[in-house]
Amino acid sequence: MAHIPSRDDILKFVSEQSGKIGKREIARAFDIKGSDRIPLKNLLREMTAEGLLEGEGRQKDLRKGGDLPSVAVLNITGRDDDGAFLALPHNKEMTPPPLITIDEKGGQKAGRINRRHNLVSMGDMILARLTQQGDNIYSANIIRKLTNNDDTPIIGVVQEKDNVLFLSPANRRDRHDYIIAPSSDVKTNITYKEGDLVIGTKISGKNKYDSHKARITQNIGSAADPHAFSLLAIAENDIPDHFPAELLAEVEAITALTPSSNEPLLDLPFVTIDPADARDHDDAVYAETTDDGFSIWVAIADVAAYVTPASTLDKQARIRGN
Repeated sequence: MAHIPSRDDILKFVSEQSGKIGKREIARAFDIKGSDRIPLKNLLREMTAEGLLEGEGRQKDLRKGGDLPSVAVLNITGRDDDGAFLALPHNKEMTPPPLITIDEKGGQKAGRINRRHNLVSMGDMILARLTQQGDNIYSANIIRKLTNNDDTPIIGVVQEKDNVLFLSPANRRDRHDYIIAPSSDVKTNITYKEGDLVIGTKISGKNKYDSHKARITQNIGSAADPHAFSLLAIAENDIPDHFPAELLAEVEAITALTPSSNEPLLDLPFVTIDPADARDHDDAVYAETTDDGFSIWVAIADVAAYVTPASTLDKQARIRGN
């Protein structure tokens, strides 16, 4: 009888492979033939039941438990410091979440993959081929885009062509101009003119030839206004500027923490040092004289205790963090 590999031997072999691995490949790697494959199959079945191995389908694509499959559905969630798209598995909770970077080069079919890469944007759902680069670290090549994120606002400038008003997106990755629906000003009671910076939403069409339409939801003002540059920068760089409903619901449900055994400082007359027009006032100072000089107190609000691991708030913070 051939030597049956241990669980550790099998896990080491599977983790070192970049292609699809099944029972046949494992048997061949350890020179197991004929009836000796039966105890190997039983061992692999046990490891799968224990969560040490995972796989889908009749011809299983085996991998270490917790690893992602070679092909997966992903959601585009943000960008890294170099501008590359980041993604997370669709409908799969992982703690800690994996680091998945969309590969712009695209391997052997660089031209085709690059074109697909240019068609995706924040919030899109894609089918991608994954290559594990390290522990919980992957690169992904786009196979195809599955859905658009039609809820993502479009920020752009109203332009006129042949007496038709268009919304021209500020995001250069959105290569389509959107016809502004004639009824949008009636439904939303918003007026706009050529040269205005506006926010709109996509309108679903009956077919692919009727899909590039938008409804105006907000008029920011003239695109020539200096304050418009910040909104344009947000749009051009895919900086997240709105929160999903799931996150807002989670935040609404948060209750105040019970004070711990830390020393209370409510009797000290702190003075906030944020300007009057600040969005929050969470920094304060207090100074008092002592026998040999001064005692300075600096108070900085810390909300980390409200951000529990793997919560929606925690995941959004990872996406938006620097």
